[in-house]
Amino acid sequence: MKLLSIDLDYITNNQQNLDIYKKCLRWFDESKDIIFIKSHHLILKYIDVAVDLYNIDHHHDINYDDINPFDKTTYREGDWIIKLIKHNLLKSYTWVHNFDSDLHYNHLNAVRNLKKFNYTTDLSIIDNIKFDRIVICESRTHQTTSMMYETLKSLSFYHHKKKVIEDNSTNITNNTFSFNDAISQ
Repeated sequence: MKLLSIDLDYITNNQQNLDIYKKCLRWFDESKDIIFIKSHHLILKYIDVAVDLYNIDHHHDINYDDINPFDKTTYREGDWIIKLIKHNLLKSYTWVHNFDSDLHYNHLNAVRNLKKFNYTTDLSIIDNIKFDRIVICESRTHQTTSMMYETLKSLSFYHHKKKVIEDNSTNITNNTFSFNDAISQ
C-alpha cells in the first residue's frame, strides 16, 4: 500500500500552499481513502499493514528524543515513525521536507535498516505516484494551518464524501491507542 501523509506544517509560504492544494486535487481523485487528523501520531490508527510511506512534512517524525527510540512504549507526533518500524509496518519511507527542516545524524539510526529511505526538498518526486490512502494532518501547534486544513476537508467532503474519514479522537494528545484501533484495509 502506498500512503501519502501531508502534515500541513510543511507549508511555510504561499507557493507551497498553492502546490499542495493543486496536487491534492489530483491525489484525492485517485486515492481510495482520504483521512483528516489533527495530530500526526494519530495516523497510527489508520495503518495496519506494511506501507510505502511518503511524508510531506517539515518534521521527519522519526525521533527527536535522546533515549533509545526502540525502548518507547508510547508515541507522539514527533516519533510515530519508530512505531511503524518496530512493528514492521514500514516498507519504505520518503520524506519531502523544507530546506530548514531539522535532521541530525543520530535521527537516522532508526531508518538505516529500511529497504528504502530517502529525504528531499523536491516535491515533484512524488508527482507520478498513485496513492491508496492520503492522510492530511492539521498540526495546529506548529503552524497556522487551520484554513488549509478546513479547505481541503471541505473540498474532500464535497467531491469525495464516500471515501473521506475525519478522525474523531476526543483527545488529540493521547498517545496510548494500539494498532487494534486501526481501520481495516
